[in-house]
Amino acid sequence: MKKLVILVMWTGMIGSWPAAAGAAPFYWDSNGAAEGAGSAPDGTWGVHLYWNAASNGTGTTGTWTNNHDAVFSAGTDATGATIMISGTQAVASLTLEEGVYSFSGTNAPLLRINNNGTCTVASAAAGSRFESSLPIELRGGSQLWTNDGAFSIFGPVSNSAATRVRKYGTARLTIGNTFDFGNSQLDIYSGDVLITASGKVAGYQTRLYGGNLVLGNDTGFSPGRDVVYGHTNSRILTADATARILPANISVQVIPTFESSGDITVMGIVRREGTVDRIWVNGPGTITLAGIVTNFNNFSKYGGGTLVIDGLATVQYDSRVYAGTLLVNGVWKTLDRLDVGSTTGGTLGGTGTIVGAVNILTGGTLSPGSGSNAFNRKLTVEGNLRMANGATYLYTSGDMVDVSSGQLRLDNTWTLQIAGPGFAIGGSLTLFTYNTLYTPAFLSPAITVTNLGFVPGTLAVSNDTANSRIVLHGLREVQRGGTVLVIK
Repeated sequence: MKKLVILVMWTGMIGSWPAAAGAAPFYWDSNGAAEGAGSAPDGTWGVHLYWNAASNGTGTTGTWTNNHDAVFSAGTDATGATIMISGTQAVASLTLEEGVYSFSGTNAPLLRINNNGTCTVASAAAGSRFESSLPIELRGGSQLWTNDGAFSIFGPVSNSAATRVRKYGTARLTIGNTFDFGNSQLDIYSGDVLITASGKVAGYQTRLYGGNLVLGNDTGFSPGRDVVYGHTNSRILTADATARILPANISVQVIPTFESSGDITVMGIVRREGTVDRIWVNGPGTITLAGIVTNFNNFSKYGGGTLVIDGLATVQYDSRVYAGTLLVNGVWKTLDRLDVGSTTGGTLGGTGTIVGAVNILTGGTLSPGSGSNAFNRKLTVEGNLRMANGATYLYTSGDMVDVSSGQLRLDNTWTLQIAGPGFAIGGSLTLFTYNTLYTPAFLSPAITVTNLGFVPGTLAVSNDTANSRIVLHGLREVQRGGTVLVIK
C-alpha cells in the first residue's frame, strides 16, 4: 500500500526543547494491541492514549512524548482519519499513510515543528491529501517540505526563529491562511504553491528555484517583499483566468517566463540581479510592470504575449522586441536604442514615452495605443524613430506618434495599414509629428485597409512641412461609441 507521508526531522536545541535526533517513532493506533490502527482511527491527540511503539500496531498503546516521530497510522488498514489536537504537540516527524487526513484542534491547539524539520507527503495516489486548520509554529532552521500528495494549510503558520522552508515534490502546497515567516523565506523548488483567496505569505522572500507561484488573490504578499526568480523552469501564474495583482518586488536572477492564463500586474520593483537580458511573455495573460524596472543592461521581449510597461523602465543598452507586443504606457529610458521586429514579428505600442532611439525593422509593427480602437492615444519618442524597409505602421482611429525631440526617418518600403472602424471618406489624418525629418523621406508606402465598412477613395501620404507632420489624405476620423444627450 502506498503511503502519504509528512516527515519532520529535528536536530539541535532551541530554548528548552531537547534534541530529538534518533527519537523512536510513535504510531497512531485506535484499536489497542490488535494489528493495524482501525480503518478510521479518529481521535484527539493529547487526550486519547493511541500511541504505539510497534509499527504494525501489535504493541501496547500509551501516551505521546514530545519531540518524537508521529506516524498516522499503525499498520496498513487505515484509510484516513479526523484528528483533533489538544494543547501544544511538538514533533520530530509527522507521517501520514495514503488516504484523507484532516487535522483541527481544541483547547489552545498548536502543532510545533522543531528546528530544521523535514515534512514529506510521499504518496501521489489519487485522492490522498492532508488538510490542516491548526495553528503551526516553526522552530527555525532550514525545513524541507516535500509533497507528492496534496498538502493544504488553512490555519496560521508562524515562526519563533528565522526559518527557511524549502518546498519540493510534484503536488501543490496550498496556503489558505497567513504564512507569517517574519524575517524568513519560502523556497519553491518543484510543484506549485497556491495562495488562496484568504492566504498570505508574510516572509521577506519567496524564491522560485524550479517550482511555480500561483496567485489566488491580490493581497498575497505585502508591498516591499521580494519574489526571487531563480530558475528558468519557474513560472508566476494565476489560479484561473482572473486578473491578479502582485504587490511584491521581483528580483530576476535568470531569464523569467510568464505564461499565465490570467493577467498579472506587478506593483513592485523589477530588478536584475544576474546577467539577464530578456523576458519571455507567452500569454495568454498580459503582464504589466507598474513599478520601476531597473538595473538591466538589455531588456528584450520574447514570446507571443503582451508585456506592458506602466511605470519607469531604465535600460542601459540596446533591447529588442522579437515577438508579441510591448506596450509602453509609462516611460522607457535607454542610452542606446529599442529595436522592434524579427522573423517572428514584434509590435511596439502604448501611450507613454520612449526616451532613446526606436527602430521598427523588417517584420516589426508600430501600433500606438496597442492598436485598439480608442481616441487620443499618442506614443511619444524622445529620440530618433526609423521606419525601416519592411516595417509596418498599424494605424487605428485616434492613433498618433510624436517624434518630439529626434529625427523621423521613413525608408522606401514601409507599409501603412489602416484598421477600422472609426473612419469616413474624405479629410486627412496625422500619422506622425516630428522635430526634424530625415531626407529623403519616402512618402509612398504600401497602404492596406481592413474593417472600414466602406471602400475608400484614393489614399495618399504627404509631408506638411509648415506643421512638421506626416499626413494621410482621403480619410478622417468619426465619433464612435459615445452617448448622445438630447435636451428638449
